[in-house]
Amino acid sequence: MNHTPGPWKVEGNRVTAQGQQFAFLQTSASACTLEDWANARLIAVAPELFQALADLIDATPETFDNRHELAAARDAIARATGGQQ
Repeated sequence: MNHTPGPWKVEGNRVTAQGQQFAFLQTSASACTLEDWANARLIAVAPELFQALADLIDATPETFDNRHELAAARDAIARATGGQQ
C-alpha cells in the first residue's frame, strides 16, 4: 500500500493532503501544545523526507566508512514501506 500523496500541510489542528484530513492534533488549534505543533510539522514533511532519503541512498555509493549509515537509512525506508522491522 502506498502512502497518501503529498504535499501534506498543517491546517489549523489537522494535517491534510489533497484537501482531506488524515491526522488530527487536538480538539482545537488553541488546545495544541508546542510539542503538538512540532509533531504536526514533522508529519507534514514526512513524504519529502522519505523521498530525500531514498534519493540519497540511490546516489551514495556504499563504502567502508558509510556502510552503517546507509544500512540505517535502508532500514528506515523498509519500515516506512511495511518491510522488515
